[in-house]
Amino acid sequence: MTDITLEGGYVTFYSQSIGVISSNVELCEVVDENYYHLGTNVGVLLINIAEFTINGITFSTSAEAVTYILNN
Repeated sequence: MTDITLEGGYVTFYSQSIGVISSNVELCEVVDENYYHLGTNVGVLLINIAEFTINGITFSTSAEAVTYILNN
């Protein structure tokens, strides 16, 4: 599982397809119960909540993850 570090609207994490991503959150929206879009300076990424945590937190739904991101 990959951890996304989120602090003050700024994310840092490693993507297998892109490498290290360090960016402001430019977009964050629910796709369905298990996926959300995370907009970064390298593009919009499709994030699966089963494969990523945020600040060490595992979320049950993508809506919970999106709410957490938008409020932090």
